[in-house]
Amino acid sequence: MLTQWHTHTHTHTHRAAGQWRQVFVLASRLGYDAAATTRLAAEFADELASSAQPVAAASVLLHYLGDVDNSVATLAGARCVFT
Repeated sequence: MLTQWHTHTHTHTHRAAGQWRQVFVLASRLGYDAAATTRLAAEFADELASSAQPVAAASVLLHYLGDVDNSVATLAGARCVFT
């Protein structure tokens, strides 16, 4: 069982690694309310987009902020090569 300190530390570790799903699972376990989750999502989406992870950023924008327009714009503006 993880203590709150461990959960908080793991949240930062997953965030630094760009693992958005794990970040939000742990934020929920820490008891983040809707406002805190929204702030986290906005900050994290920017971090993901800046670190060349547009698909992850678009997912966070869509699923946690309900921002369809910016989600699509993030994907459209990405310089991804699909093979």
